[in-house]
Amino acid sequence: MYDFTYFSLTGEEIGKTGNLDPASVPSGIFRTKDGKFVAISILTSSQFEALKSLIPQLENGNRFEKSRARDLNKIVAKWVEERNLEEILELAKKHRFPASPVLDDKEIAFDPWRWERGSILKVKDRLLGELPVPGPIIAMSATPGKIKWLGRPVGYHNRLILKKWLGLGDREIDELEKEGVIGYWDEMPGLAPPATWDAEKDEVFRGEKDEEG
Repeated sequence: MYDFTYFSLTGEEIGKTGNLDPASVPSGIFRTKDGKFVAISILTSSQFEALKSLIPQLENGNRFEKSRARDLNKIVAKWVEERNLEEILELAKKHRFPASPVLDDKEIAFDPWRWERGSILKVKDRLLGELPVPGPIIAMSATPGKIKWLGRPVGYHNRLILKKWLGLGDREIDELEKEGVIGYWDEMPGLAPPATWDAEKDEVFRGEKDEEG
């Protein structure tokens, strides 16, 4: 929380910073020569000196001052756009400063490490079938996170809640639907049940049992 740290050290508010990270200078996502993107984030003096050994124009001074930070980012951006992604990653590994490729959705979905770590899981959902989905963000050994079911369309649990917890009958719920007091999903991909879904056979939708049976 660099805003708290800044205030505790200076007694002043840090103000607007835009896309700059005041605790990591230079830093940002930069386009490479081969049209890809790389994230570079320099936190420590040793990392800055490592990058400076490759980009002599990176004079230190007060690199955390806003205008100076923007200038340093422009210098790094120019350096990056003259090199391919793999070259930059090799230099980062050799000189020991943080740099990482920015992956698109397809690259993330097929990344073996993310499957191994559990960042992507294949879930067999009662309503939507078997789908790959993002896994729990935090990996815990003793109490690992899990996904019980996927998100439901808007209004899917209306009857379950109104019948089980509020004691309403089907006739009362039908009246609320006719009056527009309660409603359901828009017919848009991702917001409605799949085309093969049958409301009459869905006991959860009809409010006869909950998701866990």
